[in-house]
Amino acid sequence: MVIIDELIQYRRTLRSMDRSLLNQMLDNVQVAAFFETSDKKSTMYAFGQKKIWSKMPDKTDSIVFGASSFDDQLEAGIMKGFWFEPEFLVLLQDNQLLSSTTAIDDYLMQLSQLKKTQAPQIIDESAEADWQARVQTLINELSVNRSLKKVVFSRQQQITLSAKLVLSKVIPALQKQQDVYHAALKRDTELFITATPERLVKINDNQVETAAVAGTIRRGQIDLE
Repeated sequence: MVIIDELIQYRRTLRSMDRSLLNQMLDNVQVAAFFETSDKKSTMYAFGQKKIWSKMPDKTDSIVFGASSFDDQLEAGIMKGFWFEPEFLVLLQDNQLLSSTTAIDDYLMQLSQLKKTQAPQIIDESAEADWQARVQTLINELSVNRSLKKVVFSRQQQITLSAKLVLSKVIPALQKQQDVYHAALKRDTELFITATPERLVKINDNQVETAAVAGTIRRGQIDLE
């Protein structure tokens, strides 16, 4: 993690309240990101924005966080594609808190004096009423259309909450799930949150690793050169 090592200005032993206060800090900035590895050995927080992009930058001297649009999106914001270079980073690793700013303890001290936000309650839920019919339509299509080898099918569920959803309440709930990567991205009032067992790619010491749980390519049919 050469890039991170170059950014670290301050480190100390991790305190019991640090995680809670860092989660709370996510609620108190306009732009932020959170990432945790599936083994929970490394947790990263990103706060504020130095630069922003709608697409992942081709080259940058720092670490960037963001998400790309899955398909054409009409609305602006994260769903349209959003990447940012943070003002400062915090990494929790090997019982150490590592930060790119020496002022991190001042920030956490200020947050410890604020009143904690209450978790919102679910007041309404709605799901797609035609789900079973759509599944049957897909089954019928797969039986006659041999060009379709694999289809990823999903449905939406809409939930109405009693108050604004905040990351300080979402992240502890996410962390109860085991063996998955946790990530969250915030821009103003918009949140993108995910928990997945898959990692697309990791490059470390000139080694490429992946954890593509739903990969379908046969062994021996890939050329990395």
